[in-house]
Amino acid sequence: MPRMGAEKEVWRLEATGLPFVFPVDTATERGAPLHRRRDGLYGTVTPAE
Repeated sequence: MPRMGAEKEVWRLEATGLPFVFPVDTATERGAPLHRRRDGLYGTVTPAE
């Protein structure tokens, strides 16, 4: 899985036109899908604690 910063994640999402990207959160070493929300902003799916 790619490990990249938030700016690169957003760039990759925009550049590819994919509905989401699935990078690894370097702080937790877990997957953290990033997606475009219906309001046009971005959201990250995080695991429940």
